[in-house]
Amino acid sequence: MEEPDHKNYRDDILEVYIAYDRLEAEVLAKLLKNFSAVANVIAADYFARFDIQDLGQMPTLDIETMHTGESIKFTLKEGWLPRFSSNETSDIVVDLPKALGIPFVIGYLALQLLNSYQDTRIKQLDIIQKQLDIRLKQTQVAAGILNNNQTVNFYMDNQVPEVKPLLLDTLKSVLLNPDLKQVTINDIEIK
Repeated sequence: MEEPDHKNYRDDILEVYIAYDRLEAEVLAKLLKNFSAVANVIAADYFARFDIQDLGQMPTLDIETMHTGESIKFTLKEGWLPRFSSNETSDIVVDLPKALGIPFVIGYLALQLLNSYQDTRIKQLDIIQKQLDIRLKQTQVAAGILNNNQTVNFYMDNQVPEVKPLLLDTLKSVLLNPDLKQVTINDIEIK
């Protein structure tokens, strides 16, 4: 397996590529639904821990692009809507919410779970995971979502425990589906 170039990753997207013989709508729907549910849980946890009351600024996971053929490649990005208001002097105020880096976190969590699920690829994935650990610590995601010295496993197990079964279910359905020939997440080969 060729080493992916992590320098080119954008923290604000989650790119999924699936080469398939046959792709049932239900399989794609489950993948998108589970990723969206994980994004919602992470965003809700962030808003709750930092006591952010304006839920109108809660980020979502939006489809940015989708390309099909004998494969499908889609890019998910963190979406949010600006809020418009006016102040006492009748000036228009535009409030832009902070990006949390949710697509990067979902990709990282999926890789970490896959690392423990597939023993035959642990060494390869461990190298990639260490590179992503460094990248995670360098981003604002680490400061915003993880507390000081908190590991991603601790975060998943204690802050957002419902994320782990969703991602494991998603990964298992991908790995066990004989119609899916190749699957990558942010250029990291999953299957």
